[in-house]
Amino acid sequence: MPFHNLFSARAIRAGMASFFRRSGQDNPRLPSMPEEIEIETTTTCNINPPCVMCCRHLATMAPVAFIPQEMIEKLKPLFPRIKSVSLHGIGEPLMQEALFSLMDRFSPQAHISFTSNGILLDKKKILQMIKHRLNRLSVSLDAANPLTYKKIRRDDYFCAIKNNLKLLFEIKKELGVDYPELWINMTIMNENLAEVVDFVRLAQEVEANAVEFHVLGQMPVQYCVKSDSFNFDYAAQMIDTSSSLFIENMRAAKVMADQLSIRFSSMIDEILKAIQPNPGRGCERQKQRKKYYCTRPWRHALIHLNGDVWVCCHMRGENCVMGNLNGSDFNTIWNNDKITSIRKDIAKGIMPSACSHCPVFEK
Repeated sequence: MPFHNLFSARAIRAGMASFFRRSGQDNPRLPSMPEEIEIETTTTCNINPPCVMCCRHLATMAPVAFIPQEMIEKLKPLFPRIKSVSLHGIGEPLMQEALFSLMDRFSPQAHISFTSNGILLDKKKILQMIKHRLNRLSVSLDAANPLTYKKIRRDDYFCAIKNNLKLLFEIKKELGVDYPELWINMTIMNENLAEVVDFVRLAQEVEANAVEFHVLGQMPVQYCVKSDSFNFDYAAQMIDTSSSLFIENMRAAKVMADQLSIRFSSMIDEILKAIQPNPGRGCERQKQRKKYYCTRPWRHALIHLNGDVWVCCHMRGENCVMGNLNGSDFNTIWNNDKITSIRKDIAKGIMPSACSHCPVFEK
């Protein structure tokens, strides 16, 4: 099934119908735990000062820390059921010493992934990834060349990271394994939009399985950052996804990915619409999507290292925190009035206020 079809209104409605059959549309309290979980393992990062678009620039960000062991123990009842787990947040997961032992707590059938900047990716860590059966490693590069990389990520590690990724491929080949899959990802802004095709070529050079594209998302506070000769203005760098320049570049990147047999991945609806071979399909899909649909409140949880439980990282505002594990157990939070209210709204096709800035689904 093409990637964009996974997020069509029809597919989402079908998924929700399955959840409703199990839990009851009029009583959206769930007897079971979520099947997907994101755990913020650290807010520490080895890129300092932060990348120009990083939310660590905000004064409201949590202090630098690693997830405490007692928080992991509180999550222990969830682990046997989890089918998909992501072990990253705003920090660099490879700085967390307990990362690989945490991976061992999940079922061998669970799909485990995390996103890294790739700087600490050496032979020892690669062998640990393989030993602990990491399924997917996504590396954030945000550029196709060292100059743009330094502007955005504010260091000179571009060439070193490329060598690290090539080492990953060599070790996998030597050991005869096909995991972890390597994805490289780019957050698109006006500064790097012209490089999306070259970014696909870069994926071929480092033997990546897939490219993943995002766009700068809405932030509660806009800010400016000076990075050497580059003055990053968050608002000015946000992409106009309806522009012909954006659409042409994304379609060219998709064509290149197809030619090189590299998977093209994105959860951003505007990107998926842009790469449609027939623009009319996107228009028709927009006409058909009259309601808001999302299955995350039924299947997905995000755990911050301070104990806050969210449904999704795209939520904004005071209503995004469902509860805190320091004062409650997960099962109580998973079925409290706050999250139940969100499920009821979505079941009726109403977008909850906390979801109003979601970049994934059309409003």
